[in-house]
Amino acid sequence: MNPFEIHGPAYLVFYLIVCSTVFMVAYFLRGSFLNQAAEANDRTQNVEAKDLAQTLEPYEAAYLAGGVERVFLTACGSLARHNLIEIDPVSDKVKIVLADSKGYAALDRIERVLIGRCSASGASLSSCKAAVTTATADLKRKLAMTGLIVDSSQNTTVQILPGFIYLFVALLFAVPKFIIASQTHLPYSFLVLEMATAVAASYFLFRADNSRTVKGDRVLRALSDGNSALMLTHATNPSSLSLRDCALAYGVFGALALAGDPFMAAHAGLHRAYAGSSDSGGCGSSCGSSCGGGCGGGCGG
Repeated sequence: MNPFEIHGPAYLVFYLIVCSTVFMVAYFLRGSFLNQAAEANDRTQNVEAKDLAQTLEPYEAAYLAGGVERVFLTACGSLARHNLIEIDPVSDKVKIVLADSKGYAALDRIERVLIGRCSASGASLSSCKAAVTTATADLKRKLAMTGLIVDSSQNTTVQILPGFIYLFVALLFAVPKFIIASQTHLPYSFLVLEMATAVAASYFLFRADNSRTVKGDRVLRALSDGNSALMLTHATNPSSLSLRDCALAYGVFGALALAGDPFMAAHAGLHRAYAGSSDSGGCGSSCGSSCGGGCGGGCGG
């Protein structure tokens, strides 16, 4: 039977079923590619997840949990909690509160990069995030070597092929039908809406930051389970945590459910910057891409 001979609501249902089925196939195909690529680079295949979790530094855990954006928000939250920086909610700038030269060397490299980016008058959240993004290359490399993530910039098959397959099918079953409907003067607005939704869904397959493997998921669960006491302190008395423990808590568990949490202040400021760039016709798509998984994971508890 020719599917293009189906008309009206029946075709909309058919198209929805086709796109949903192919999306799930592409999603699992992407996961399979991720795990195969990770196994090829994994140098810790015989190490238990809980043992591997204990070897991760706070910002490595943050990257595993939510990519570059979680790393940046973790640094903002931790440094602001310890009164080393402040996040101005009006100008969305990061400002240095106290230039402690003795304590500077004791900071994590990511934290030093963030503070180093701030001038006396402060620096925008987006420019600070760009500096931190550059500094996460080593984090990404270590996590890739332990099989927890796949660096999709080095594995284009993982990043492109599953999304391309899904996008091809979504357009294949929509564009010809749209042409037929327009030539025969049949309504096609709902089909266009479904097609636009299907195309938008391909973002979740193409996004480069969604590269955590099954092993990475296990290690992240081990991190969460092994730091349950830290999670409780993080939620009830965050000011009592050391800078390192604060970074680990933010990295693994995300934002606090407290008003004025600097993690959330930085998150909100970034999104305002993304929205402003998009409205002005600037880097809308690139900012949206960088925000996707990181923010989604970053805001989660």
